[in-house]
Amino acid sequence: RRQCKTLTGEEVGKRLDRLNRAFEHAKEALDIFKELDETSRQVEALIEMGCARRDAVRLVRESGIALYSTEKFIKESREALEKAADLASLLVKKGQVHHRQVDALVNRAWLGFYAGEAGENIYEDANKRATELLESYELSEGKFKPEIYGKTEYQPLLSTQLGKLHVLRGHRIYARHQEAWQFRLDHPTQKPDEKEMEKIRQVYADLAREYFLGLEHSALYSLEYRDLRIAKQQIFDHLKVLRSENLKLFVQCLENWENYYGIPKSQKSDSNEPVSQLRQMLVKRALLVE
Repeated sequence: RRQCKTLTGEEVGKRLDRLNRAFEHAKEALDIFKELDETSRQVEALIEMGCARRDAVRLVRESGIALYSTEKFIKESREALEKAADLASLLVKKGQVHHRQVDALVNRAWLGFYAGEAGENIYEDANKRATELLESYELSEGKFKPEIYGKTEYQPLLSTQLGKLHVLRGHRIYARHQEAWQFRLDHPTQKPDEKEMEKIRQVYADLAREYFLGLEHSALYSLEYRDLRIAKQQIFDHLKVLRSENLKLFVQCLENWENYYGIPKSQKSDSNEPVSQLRQMLVKRALLVE
């Protein structure tokens, strides 16, 4: 399944075939684990089934080829991920959270995003449920790590799921305003009035917050985590097309959030800037010069 993401030069039909085979293999594994009464393995197989269909939805929509329908893929992905979340919740005592439960919900939220308008309700439901389960993992003012961090009940994998959820929210903000930003790129001499400018500032503040939190939470698990690298690349691809004044506004908003959450300052003698994951990425990729 993951190989299909790197085979960008391959025909859409062939990549869909690969994803179909991944779905069928995971389905076969599910049947085996049902016979063995291995609930945790059933959850994993269901998540793989859901993700294979979710990736098919993304592939078809990004290809723009009307030949393929996503309705069946959306239905099968949603059902598999819903079942995975429900089964995973049975693996722990009431009031506790199993990381696979959140994994399934976050993947279902991404399904909703890739499905476009048809997936809005899917996203809203999955996002709401995952947010409730991850409440104790959120950062608070002046705290650059969650209150639960370091405690015996802390699960690092839940930080990565919360990170992916924040990145997704950022992508949704970006997608909703992409058309307006493209208009600004195409018509640089048309300046917004103050009322419109205030709306723009709020959009960039929201975007910076989600991307900032997405990378901070993911980094709590590992700085070399695969999904963290993917998130950085996706964010970079979105920010690199911004006009210089808009990127400057984004960085100003980022600094406000760094200060709000108390991100430690750099210890370098020639710099006193916060060292958030997002800022480091911007500097490393030459979108920001310190």
